[in-house]
Amino acid sequence: MGPMTEADALREWFTLSGTVKDIYIIEVDENNKVRRQIGPTKKKKK
Repeated sequence: MGPMTEADALREWFTLSGTVKDIYIIEVDENNKVRRQIGPTKKKKK
């Protein structure tokens, strides 16, 4: 989608997460290296 603030990204994620199954927010630094990824978590099977 493009650069946006963290608050805008979270708002957009919550809006889209109801319709899209696996959607992630990927935060990158100025060198395009991934700093963190926010998305759905899956529980480990025991």
